[in-house]
Amino acid sequence: MNRFSSKLQSYVQKRKWNMRWHLIFLLFAFMVALIVTYALILPAVSLTEDSASELSENEPVFDESAFTEHAMVFSYEDDTLSASVTLPKGTAILKVNADTDLAIEGVYFDLIPVKADGTLDETHKMERITNANGYASFAGLKAGSTYQLKEILHQNYFLPNENKMLVTVTKSENSDVPTITMTETNPNDPEHPKINQNQDGEAVLVYPIQNYLSPETAVISKRFENISANAIQEILNHYQIVVKDEKTGTVIETLTKKNAVWISSDYKQLIWYVGNLTSGGSYTLTEEHYQSTNQAYQNVTVTVQKDIKTIKSAKIPVIIARNGENKTASVTIEKGTEHNWIRFINTYSNTYDLQLRKVDSVTGKPLQHTVFSLYGKHEESTDPSRWVRYTKSD
Repeated sequence: MNRFSSKLQSYVQKRKWNMRWHLIFLLFAFMVALIVTYALILPAVSLTEDSASELSENEPVFDESAFTEHAMVFSYEDDTLSASVTLPKGTAILKVNADTDLAIEGVYFDLIPVKADGTLDETHKMERITNANGYASFAGLKAGSTYQLKEILHQNYFLPNENKMLVTVTKSENSDVPTITMTETNPNDPEHPKINQNQDGEAVLVYPIQNYLSPETAVISKRFENISANAIQEILNHYQIVVKDEKTGTVIETLTKKNAVWISSDYKQLIWYVGNLTSGGSYTLTEEHYQSTNQAYQNVTVTVQKDIKTIKSAKIPVIIARNGENKTASVTIEKGTEHNWIRFINTYSNTYDLQLRKVDSVTGKPLQHTVFSLYGKHEESTDPSRWVRYTKSD
């Protein structure tokens, strides 16, 4: 009886384990079936040309080479989903400052289709903003269409470009690559428009559009000389140029590395724009925190030059004030009718220049053939071999 009871308990235990495994298997099969069913009924992902164009627009850096192919392709694939889109050929603009040749970031452009009656189709316009490299690109242009390009300038440093710019896209039967033509017409000279086309075999036209600086703008530049890049970066952490209205003392702008429009790769040159300056007004530019903590660059010579289009560069008197890290270098300029370019040039060293002039104490006339000895420690003055002699003829 006991043997029979033991076998019965063993059989029941095995049945329980088998039922558990059956339940786990059924649950797993149900999950697999659910996933397969979801994949079958899920609609295929599709990207429109507009959405793909937005992907292209959001690229941080304009890649010109990517547009020289006949198309750009975006795709996503896995076991169940796939989608791809081909962008037609397009056009790109490069926005530059005609006076400095620097790229201009943050300029708005609208590309608006022109209807058959000559009016603009505002409902289908494309809007772009130039990136840090000055580029803005338009893709998805249709062959046989004409577009008008409009500039919306929000920066007061530049004169607006008021030329009429038309983009036409044509395609011949013998070529897969359309011809993109940009026609820029000056309203004051309509008989001589500027015309540019994409090169043969290239599906993109890169067209430079220039803006000149306004008369109310000054260009401020900074150049570091005879100093390492590491020492410059340390200085730039606190460096600034404060621009003030000399009459009222109002701060017009504080220039730092954060708002520079251009910084060279070795940090030795920086450029800023300052706008809303009044012609004939006087302004003070004060350079602050330009001293280096490195003893090798403790001596700094500050030179400031002023350039105007019609006048050669001229040095401006520099006023040095305070000492140590609080030392400042200031200049005062009068704003002309044209844009000015003010150049700060700082030369660093650990040596100093000494200039001597010998004159007669009675007559005040210079004395010729005077010999001076320069020495350091007291004992050097008694050793002629260690003297350094300088002779000035007048």
